[in-house]
Amino acid sequence: MEFAILYNRAMRIVCAALGLGPGLSGVTVSSNSVAVRMGWAFRADIARSEITSVAPATKRTISIGVHGWGGRFLVNGSAGQLVTITTSDRVSCRFLGMRRPMRALTVSVEDLDGLLGAIQPNVTM
Repeated sequence: MEFAILYNRAMRIVCAALGLGPGLSGVTVSSNSVAVRMGWAFRADIARSEITSVAPATKRTISIGVHGWGGRFLVNGSAGQLVTITTSDRVSCRFLGMRRPMRALTVSVEDLDGLLGAIQPNVTM
């Protein structure tokens, strides 16, 4: 299943110009994994067995784009419709071209409920 990253109008234009736009970004959910990408700046392929929880984000954000610190990453084109995927400590991602450990990923998606439903049934921890 494919889920589009949610962009506000201004960020759709800016991100597209930077190679981070809708055509190069999204969330793909398969029976074995969840893949998240935002152009050249971010890529994560998460085995579903490594996902410990998935839920709507509880914290509001003013940052938009691709950000990461201390194993937590924000990949968004909008401040709304945010989902946080928490993982085991064995997961990594590619952030600005470098492999980094990842404990949590918050991503903005057009279909919040659809993504939650697609991932939630297989969270086993």
